[in-house]
Amino acid sequence: LGLDFAGGDRIHRGELPGVMYFDWEENASETARRFQWMAKGMDNVRIPRNIIYRRMKRPLAEELSAMRAEVIRRKVGLVIVDSLAPATGGEIKDERSVTRTMEAIRDLSPAARFVTGPVTKADARNENSRPSIIGSSFYEYLCRSYWEMQANHYNGQVSIALLHKKVNTGPLQANIGLKLRWDDRGQMAFLEKGDVRDVKVAVEHSDIRTKMVYKMGEIQERTGQLAISTSVLAKECEITPKYATKILGDLSVVENINDGKRGRNPDGSHIEAQWRFKSDPWNEGAVGA
Repeated sequence: LGLDFAGGDRIHRGELPGVMYFDWEENASETARRFQWMAKGMDNVRIPRNIIYRRMKRPLAEELSAMRAEVIRRKVGLVIVDSLAPATGGEIKDERSVTRTMEAIRDLSPAARFVTGPVTKADARNENSRPSIIGSSFYEYLCRSYWEMQANHYNGQVSIALLHKKVNTGPLQANIGLKLRWDDRGQMAFLEKGDVRDVKVAVEHSDIRTKMVYKMGEIQERTGQLAISTSVLAKECEITPKYATKILGDLSVVENINDGKRGRNPDGSHIEAQWRFKSDPWNEGAVGA
């Protein structure tokens, strides 16, 4: 849209390629309504004409020749497939059907492809396990990059967490927090930067290093202490103190302010490592958790 997106860098309208939206889930009028609400929330910007909507009814592989020709003819730079299950034709557990669908999506290159895939509600809410796309595991095996989205609805707004779980080339990207809120009277929707920590299940699904940083920040906010002991962090992350010490030692954003101290405290307990963020001002009275 040529506007700052959630506080990010500005992309000029002239630089944007065409976008083709293959939709098995909704219809043209509902999609247009959503676009209009988002556009109003972005300073009433005009919706670009190079967003091409296609209501889909048949599996993508059966429509591939016509769709690929249109992608090339219209010089589309991004294809959105919403969503995987109907695009596959319902045979979501059949490896051959899933592979055929994923190959069809790949054949829409050189455009970038953005594909949505649902998980079960129970799977998404389970803090102890990573959710998987409904159907065959080949969906995830054959994708180049995979993001998990978690959301928390509260008081008319949605906190959204995007967690990067897989990439074939290069490093995983940092987690992204967003906030979506509605103005029903004004028929507007606003997308802003948010905090991943607002979505509890997303914190639990993060990799252990990221989770450790999130937990350390949560404890600081809860207790007002700047330095947190290894045992407290280990308990919060449900890992052993030995493993917690290894993880903390690898993090570049924290430091051990008890480094080099050995022995016991006056009460007989062992002197523990105390960890703080390097960017925090030091307050000696804050030691201990």
